[in-house]
Amino acid sequence: MYEGIKKNIYYELRTNNVVKEKVETSTNYTFGRYRIYNYYDFMVIGKLNPTNGAFVHLNEFCWDDDEFPQCNDTYAIYLAARNKSEGKEYIDPYKNIPADVAIKDLTNKFGKKLQESIADFLPYDMSQTQHLRTVVKIKHLLEQTLKEHYTKQKS
Repeated sequence: MYEGIKKNIYYELRTNNVVKEKVETSTNYTFGRYRIYNYYDFMVIGKLNPTNGAFVHLNEFCWDDDEFPQCNDTYAIYLAARNKSEGKEYIDPYKNIPADVAIKDLTNKFGKKLQESIADFLPYDMSQTQHLRTVVKIKHLLEQTLKEHYTKQKS
C-alpha cells in the first residue's frame, strides 16, 4: 500500500468516529471515507466513491491459520480501527511526528519519486544536469511549502 494512502487512512481514523457493524459474513469498521471489511481470515480496505456511494476496493489481505498477520499494513489498520471502535488505544504511526522529521522524510520521498519519473514530463532533449537541477528546485519549493504548513499548524 502506498505511503500516502496509509497516511490518509490514519488521518481519517484519527479525525472520525469508527462505526462497527456486524453483518452475516463480516464485521465492518467505517470511519470517514474508509471501510474495513473483516471476514475472519480475509480483510479488505475500501474507500468511498462519492459518485455512486459505494466503497471501492483499495487493498486486501488474507492469511492462513498457521501464519500471524502482524507485519501487514492492512491488518495494522484493521487493529487500529477495531481498537478505536472499542474505545481502546491504538497505534497511529503518523501522529506526533516532529515537523523537522516529517519535512525531511516527505522531501526525500518526493525527490526519489520525482527522479524516477522526471523524464516523463520534462523535454526529452533536456540534459541530465538540467533534470537534476529541476528536481533540486522542486524539492526546495516543496520543503519551503512544508515548513510554512507546519509553522501555521503550530500557531
